[in-house]
Amino acid sequence: MPRSYIRGIYFATYAGNTVSRSYTSFTVLAVPPDPTFAVMVMAEDFFLWNSNKRSLDFIVEQWYYKAGGVGPNIPLDFSLSYINDPPHHATALKFEWTALPPTFVYFPLPSGPPDYWLPRWL
Repeated sequence: MPRSYIRGIYFATYAGNTVSRSYTSFTVLAVPPDPTFAVMVMAEDFFLWNSNKRSLDFIVEQWYYKAGGVGPNIPLDFSLSYINDPPHHATALKFEWTALPPTFVYFPLPSGPPDYWLPRWL
């Protein structure tokens, strides 16, 4: 799919978890006092705006959790979808990681230069 058309990512949260983004990393925090957290790292060359194409299986570089906030990184299963996104007049990604009913948090991704879509002669 073309990265240039993707404006953001809908990240699933469940049962009161919170999610935040720092550059290409998304961190999910369990409901306090549980110190468990999960981290998803998106490929930087996809996260940054470009006109390249990429398949969904090469966008997420890591997705793991730390039970109790300590110990080894434990890999998690997830689902990543390419979706139509009418509220943002574009397409987006949707990241889900369990079968429970999610609440989604929207994160915009970096956009292209303002004149990218104009004809070259302007």
